[in-house]
Amino acid sequence: MSYFEVLTVAFFIYAGQVDVDLLIIEVGIGGEKDYTNILPHAVRVITSIGKDHIPSLGEDEFAITKQKAGIMHHGDTLVVGEIAPEYLAIIQDKVTQEEGQLISYKLQPQMDIPQLGFYQVWNARTAYAAFAAFTKGNGLYFNKQTAIEAIQATALPGRMELIANKPATFIDGAHNISAIKVLLKELKATFADTRIIMYFSSLDRNEINDSLDYIQAHSDVELYVTTFDYEEARKEEVYLATTDAKFVNNWYDDYKQSA
Repeated sequence: MSYFEVLTVAFFIYAGQVDVDLLIIEVGIGGEKDYTNILPHAVRVITSIGKDHIPSLGEDEFAITKQKAGIMHHGDTLVVGEIAPEYLAIIQDKVTQEEGQLISYKLQPQMDIPQLGFYQVWNARTAYAAFAAFTKGNGLYFNKQTAIEAIQATALPGRMELIANKPATFIDGAHNISAIKVLLKELKATFADTRIIMYFSSLDRNEINDSLDYIQAHSDVELYVTTFDYEEARKEEVYLATTDAKFVNNWYDDYKQSA
């Protein structure tokens, strides 16, 4: 057994022993072949479709969608976030095949949330839909206003998280081309006519090159690449071979000078 398989089994054993009331599971990679995909009945959620974990899930978004749709089990409810129509059709086919129910975040109430990022509204409404479906499916009480207030009080570390004010400094975990695109869209909309400096580091994956190229195509974003102390982190020599962005060995010192 792999490390992740052992960890997954250990977690399910633990969850059974402590008799939890509500179990929320994030899949490891994908859905159809993921080790967590053994629960016989649940509300399933697919938040988005993007190029990630290639080639484990497939070489394009259609193959990735098919893998993610495999999280659906017979008769279950599947909640979806912002997903393009061509990929949503694949998910709908799987739901129909499994005689289940598909619920879109777009059917949920509009709400204001404290987080920056237009995409966080999509995520909040998706979470709302999943919880509403869970309570309905289990005969539990659901209060719309309480659910919205709870979402409005939620903090999301690492997602456009403000960590310093002078200058305004954020950290964000965007790590694939889809996430990078929406991150840059938000940055340019929120901080128009403002100097934007980005320090970028990641694991050494081929698909990261697309993200770097996309960022560099936006001349109003000053891109610097760096590394961190982890064996799979992208190193200086790889950055220099794949991007024209300036490499900084100590990003914090450079950040203080830029500020």
